[in-house]
Amino acid sequence: MSRSFLGGLVSGAMVVSGFGVAAIVAFAGPLDPPPGPVAPAYKTLGEVEPRVAVSSTNTPGDADSVYKITQPGSYYLTGKVTGVAGKHGIEITASGVTLDLLGYEIIGSPGSLDGVSATAANLGRIVVRNGSIRNWGDMGVDLATQLTFDCVVEDLALTSNGQFGLALRDSSIVQRCIASDNGGSGLAAWNSCTLVDCTVSYNGGSGISAESGAVVRQCAAYSNVGAGIEVGQASTITGCSSHSNFSWGYLAGNGCTITNSTASNNVDGFTAGAGSVVTGCTAESNGNTGFFIGGGGTIQQCAARNNGQTGIWLSFRCLALSNTSELNGGGGGGNSIGIFTASSSNRLEGNISTANHYGILVNGQHNILVRNACSGNTTNWSLGSDNVFGPIVDRRTPGSGSVSGNSAASTLGSTDPNANFSY
Repeated sequence: MSRSFLGGLVSGAMVVSGFGVAAIVAFAGPLDPPPGPVAPAYKTLGEVEPRVAVSSTNTPGDADSVYKITQPGSYYLTGKVTGVAGKHGIEITASGVTLDLLGYEIIGSPGSLDGVSATAANLGRIVVRNGSIRNWGDMGVDLATQLTFDCVVEDLALTSNGQFGLALRDSSIVQRCIASDNGGSGLAAWNSCTLVDCTVSYNGGSGISAESGAVVRQCAAYSNVGAGIEVGQASTITGCSSHSNFSWGYLAGNGCTITNSTASNNVDGFTAGAGSVVTGCTAESNGNTGFFIGGGGTIQQCAARNNGQTGIWLSFRCLALSNTSELNGGGGGGNSIGIFTASSSNRLEGNISTANHYGILVNGQHNILVRNACSGNTTNWSLGSDNVFGPIVDRRTPGSGSVSGNSAASTLGSTDPNANFSY
């Protein structure tokens, strides 16, 4: 490589370098600081934590409260709250309050009132979340006594309170809460409330008690003195479990919908009021009745198994479609019944009843039975007078040979599409 070529490279690099320095100088800005005092670069406490800490300074209590929130805003705990006899833990008298427990406990004492209580009338938009509230003389959270609406309660453990774990008024939401060992119901809600992903156990009343228009999803109820889950008319229950409660697994008012839920080891499994629809549910090993369906109701694709007396009990004008009922009464003991009605105008279609004392027992009149099947019951069919049914075909000993191949003759013994079968 020639010296003149190297010289050209060095010269070009200096030009480029010089251009870069010039560019830096041109765009770096002034080096001298601006006149006047330098403003601080850190954030204030109000900017870092814009919420208000619950304290004796910010939220001083009064004659019936340890702390009292009187203005709308977002509040948080900085430590546990300990109850005092004759006082609420945190009293709220304003709408638009959010209270974050930040994982701390609000702990009651003998003679105390509510853990958190809204004490002014017609409040709304109160949110309580993230912590534990226990051992209060009255309720864990009371957002109901003074007609408080449109509230949210979430991620709370409500335990060992003297009355309800939680009480809410209309149009409120409860989610991801645990309520156990409370003197009354675990979670009590009024009209048009939604309860999701909650667990209720060992409460002195019902586990969940909600009024009309409630929505209850993915909740579990265990060993409550009242019903596991109790709802008023026009409510919906979906994907829930109710086990070993001392009354009903589910007690639903008129016009309710219950789907994909289970009831086991309760006194009674499901009781649904007039016009209700129960779909895809299971009642297993309840002491008395698996399902009771009120007048004009529907039960479909459900399973009743090993209940103490009756698998499915229909009132009047009901539809029982494609259900199974087996081993009630411990496999046919006593006077157990797979499917029963003492009333009229019911339609029983496509059901299977096996290994009960009575497979299908109809004491009422003007019922219609088509395409049902009974097997292994002490008495497969017991039908009173003045009912309508397709032929009952006895195929208990069909006498058919084995089948191997692609076709075989029918052994049903009937071509009637509405035939019922003993098999």
